[in-house]
Amino acid sequence: MIQYKEVLVRDGGQKMQVEYTLTEQDFIAFNLHYARYSKTVKRSLVLQHYIVAIILFAVSLSVFLFGPPDYKSMDLPFIFLLAGVIWIVFYPKCFYKLIERNIKKMLREGSYDNLLGKHNVQITDEGIIETNNSGETKLNWTGIEKIEENEAYIFIYVSSMSANIVPKHAFVQENSKNEFMRRLRAGMESLGI
Repeated sequence: MIQYKEVLVRDGGQKMQVEYTLTEQDFIAFNLHYARYSKTVKRSLVLQHYIVAIILFAVSLSVFLFGPPDYKSMDLPFIFLLAGVIWIVFYPKCFYKLIERNIKKMLREGSYDNLLGKHNVQITDEGIIETNNSGETKLNWTGIEKIEENEAYIFIYVSSMSANIVPKHAFVQENSKNEFMRRLRAGMESLGI
């Protein structure tokens, strides 16, 4: 059973921390979130999605219009037309499933002790301190690119493709999560980010 512990500490300097266990599914969720909102990945998906469909439709039409008389039957053009429709309907789901499968393979191939397992993220006046199985990382507010959230996670981006992943269910109460987000945003805004 995964346990989440929220620790709120207030002293002279404003501190707040949350402790949780990051799972493979959490890491996959981050990568899927990244893929859904990355301009580069979205462009790649659109190109693959529609270019292949256009090619399939063009082949279907050209076989029907210009093919030998024995191919003018509806069988071959219909097959290409059907393949194009199936591609348009199912390719996006397959694209994201492929990302998920590749991430699972990657996690099984290497050692990711610093990625999965126990994490503690502490917000201080200077930035955040993240502690995991491999040690402690201190990050000033200038080292944080952006903060994003979805219905289940808070992502604290340290580069365009790397983020600290904080599951929202790590917070015991909704107001604790809101306070955590408020402090993150206040830290970012203090630098005009």
